[in-house]
Amino acid sequence: LDNHPGNYPSNSHFNLNTKTSERMSSSSGDTVIWPYDAIPEPIYQFDDDQMLLIEQFQQREDVVEVLRDDDRDNHFQIARWLNARDWNIEDAAKMYIDSQNWRAEMNIDRIMTEFVNTENFKKLHAYWPSSHIETSTTSMDGFPVFYERIGLTDPRPLLADIPKEDLINYTIYQSERREALVREAVLENQCYSGAVWIQDLTGLGLRHRYMEAINIVKENNSIKANNYPEILKKLYVVNVPRIFSIIWRLIRPSLDPKVLAKICIIGSGYEEELLSFIDASQLPMFLGGDKPDDEVVTGGGSYTKTDRKLKIKKGLKATIPAGTIYETTMSFDMPTLLSWQFKLKDYDIIFAVRTEGDSEDLYNSGQQAKEEDAITLEPGEYILVFDNTYSRFRSKTVEYKFTSETIEIESGDDQYSYQNVLKRSVESSEDLKRSRSKKKKRKRTKSKSKQ
Repeated sequence: LDNHPGNYPSNSHFNLNTKTSERMSSSSGDTVIWPYDAIPEPIYQFDDDQMLLIEQFQQREDVVEVLRDDDRDNHFQIARWLNARDWNIEDAAKMYIDSQNWRAEMNIDRIMTEFVNTENFKKLHAYWPSSHIETSTTSMDGFPVFYERIGLTDPRPLLADIPKEDLINYTIYQSERREALVREAVLENQCYSGAVWIQDLTGLGLRHRYMEAINIVKENNSIKANNYPEILKKLYVVNVPRIFSIIWRLIRPSLDPKVLAKICIIGSGYEEELLSFIDASQLPMFLGGDKPDDEVVTGGGSYTKTDRKLKIKKGLKATIPAGTIYETTMSFDMPTLLSWQFKLKDYDIIFAVRTEGDSEDLYNSGQQAKEEDAITLEPGEYILVFDNTYSRFRSKTVEYKFTSETIEIESGDDQYSYQNVLKRSVESSEDLKRSRSKKKKRKRTKSKSKQ
């Protein structure tokens, strides 16, 4: 172990997280935009050093006290915790013990037996557009493939109807079921491997730039990284729109480095890659396969919520007389996502974001102002305005709250930077257009030669 407990054994096959920033282009001109690694091969046998660490882990007194029954003779499962902490046995043991304590604190058995019978669970299970255990498919190596289409969700009314606690409980429920499916595949195939996850971002838009939803995603990421390690083998993100660059910079800090290294963002032209490890009969049609979409992913679309009114926690109030405006200023030293919530007792109002001296507003709602929205801002000072100048007689009372979230600044040489992704995405799109144009020309040439 090179006399260092944190190092991998020199002949280890466990470095599943090799990182590369090179683009992969196929003969058809399709381009992977960021970063690409082939899916790691399953590992069927550990070397002597690895087995020694696994046995030492299982025999530690502090681990034995909390060791799950289904982990006692499962060296593949124990290897997940060791790999998650770079084979440092002390760190891996602490992670495992902390996770077992978390399971007891969260009462996982209650979530799996009681929460599943609640009305909120049934709503989420019917609405959330992802594959369930019953509808997941299998890759050619015998491991599960999970799908999600988060762009089809409507986060604001969903979060207004379902409390955060139940959203977290649903994530735990899904993680438990998915981990169990991976465990079954490990035992059946007798190898160390994991699931592939495909995230289709078709439909992702401004409504997803919602800080409350993003914060829940970040919390879910932390839960998965700390309690379900190394279940993921590869994550493909496909059909990436421009808005994802902002959302990515907000979510990225919450992602475990080992998860980051397994992410492959493909703008388009991903069918060949996916079909290289998933049979067409197992891949849904929306990704270029033959399996009917509704046999894999259902749900999504507009969310019909109950009559639950917007609640603003720790908000401020202002009364704006007829024919006047109400202003407040905010300044930011870093790129920022500014979000707001407000509600009026009666009537309507204009909300605007502007800078001193500019003739045009950066944001202007018009009279049909949205109660919740967000805008990305560069460093500087901004004026936030509630405008009631168009009203001749009525004053308006508004309850409001502004929140800001710093957007991570990324360097150009950072392999996880999104700085150049949009440029690459454009290049990818142009590559595809050129490829299709060439194919059309070849078809026309063949047609002329036949004539």
